[in-house]
Amino acid sequence: MAKNWMVSEDGSKERLNIKENLRFMLKNWFEWDKKSLWLLAYSTPSKIALPALTALIPKLMLDAIAQDWLPAKLIVLIAAMSVLLALLSWIEPNLNEKLRVSGQLARMKYRIMSLRKIMRIDYETLESPEGSQKLAKAKDFSFGGRWSPGEDFFAAVKDFISSAFGLITFAALLTRLSPILLAIIAVGCGLEIWGFHLGNQNMFKYHRNARPNYARIEYINRVCTDAETGKDVRLYNLQPWFMDFMHSVVMSHRKLVGKLIRQDLGTKVTLGAFAGMLREGAAYFFLVQAVLSESITVPDFLFYFGIVTGFSAWLISLTWQWSNIQRCCKACQHFRDYMDLPDNAQAGNLSVGDSIDEIEFRDVSFTYKGSIDPVLKDVSFTIRKGEKLAIVGENGAGKTTLIKLLCGFYPPTKGQILLNGIDIREYDRENYYKIFGAVFQDFTFLPVSVSRNVTIAPQEDEDAQRLEAALRNAGLWDKLNALPDGLESPMVKDVWEGAVNFSGGERQRLLLARALYKNAPVLILDEPTAALDPIAENRLYEKYSRFTQGKTSFFISHRIASTRFCERIFYMADGKIAEEGNHEQLLANQGAYYKMFETQSYYYRKELGTEDIGEEELAV
Repeated sequence: MAKNWMVSEDGSKERLNIKENLRFMLKNWFEWDKKSLWLLAYSTPSKIALPALTALIPKLMLDAIAQDWLPAKLIVLIAAMSVLLALLSWIEPNLNEKLRVSGQLARMKYRIMSLRKIMRIDYETLESPEGSQKLAKAKDFSFGGRWSPGEDFFAAVKDFISSAFGLITFAALLTRLSPILLAIIAVGCGLEIWGFHLGNQNMFKYHRNARPNYARIEYINRVCTDAETGKDVRLYNLQPWFMDFMHSVVMSHRKLVGKLIRQDLGTKVTLGAFAGMLREGAAYFFLVQAVLSESITVPDFLFYFGIVTGFSAWLISLTWQWSNIQRCCKACQHFRDYMDLPDNAQAGNLSVGDSIDEIEFRDVSFTYKGSIDPVLKDVSFTIRKGEKLAIVGENGAGKTTLIKLLCGFYPPTKGQILLNGIDIREYDRENYYKIFGAVFQDFTFLPVSVSRNVTIAPQEDEDAQRLEAALRNAGLWDKLNALPDGLESPMVKDVWEGAVNFSGGERQRLLLARALYKNAPVLILDEPTAALDPIAENRLYEKYSRFTQGKTSFFISHRIASTRFCERIFYMADGKIAEEGNHEQLLANQGAYYKMFETQSYYYRKELGTEDIGEEELAV
């Protein structure tokens, strides 16, 4: 089995299976675009014939002149050669363009495969450092910029095949003249290829050493063009620091470029010049000797010199395209490694019933991969249909991790999560996701209309009455209908120039409308209002509470006053449920929950200038 080594970004070596990657890409090529294989068969002869004809035409012309052809006959020959040359010059690039379209099709197919995998892969893998690294490498194969291996593999294979047949054809012609000349030219080309190889190694080392500079330049560009950062730059006069930092990066990069140039002068350029001298010198020597010995004519001299040049070009091209194919195989290896990551999203096959009667955490512990300390430690509780559960605590207490496990994004390291008495891993994952209406702190709006952002459904599947009810309950109906395009107003300014721009509070109400429209039996709010002030957050939580009667609800917040309407409250600390009860019970216990509430109440009163107001009045 054809295997090789590939060097990873950190300089370590990884096994590269060229044969398997070639089979993978060729199989996809055949399945996706069989027609392009015929185009490849047509383009190869035309690509070989073009340089051969270019070398042959001067010989034919000189032979015709030496034989005193009549002008009319000579004109016919010139016209015929010109037409043939023009035809070949038209066919080859035309077929190339069609094959380029095939490459672009493959690139889009690989993108679709990659996107489908990203959206279906286990969330645990997606969020892990290993998954992130593999995804970053895999993206180069299908989402690369100017050079995309998934697309360029087509061109590399096409040119490799053409170069192989061209090399065989021109070698056969040169063998008739002198096998020794063929060997010397091959040695000269080998030296030039070795120079290219050393140059590529130098370039690889340069890019690896320059990567920190690229990251620093990207950081400077990102920070300096950010409007938010621009305020600090101006207020604190950071321009000199950024300019000094940029100057140091440029000087460091200049040294790396200088080293690369010196290395190339000592290897690629020197070897290339010597190889060219050997190749051209040998060709002139043998061809002149052949003319002097009358074994070939002067027109033959021109023809064979063109063949020598063409042979060298084919050999160098063959090596270069094989290098490109190896690069494609390396990128394909990363792509396939990512595609082979675990995807157990459809492991279960049970369907969730119509009623969500009970959700139970039974001795659940969880530790992130690569971490030693568990985030959750033997957490046990049961929440029944229609209950409202608030989960509060300081940052890092395990609140969000608990929700990730509830949603099935991660499997517990220990213990079980049961839905209606059945382990949630037994359920079909897509069916299981349908029971949740979740609003997270980090949210995304799609570059589509407002209505579709709320319904998350094609326009023909939207329920107009349900949509209106959700928007009215969220307090957005009048606002949206006052827009020029109403509910069809596009969102996301990065994509649409005239997209509507909502305030932070309006975006939160849109998320409320989305959750209300989905009407899922389980509602999850994972600190979606962290960016709002306490009063605005409390009002929004009251809206959620009012419109989610009868739903099983989880409210996660580090602000205690926002979740006091829940029947039960968990105060989490160090991965455990440290305190449990309703708001009044936990205050009466005067434990950690009481201390946190007292601290927050003091600062809220101070912020509002109402230090003398009691906590009950503040809560109201």
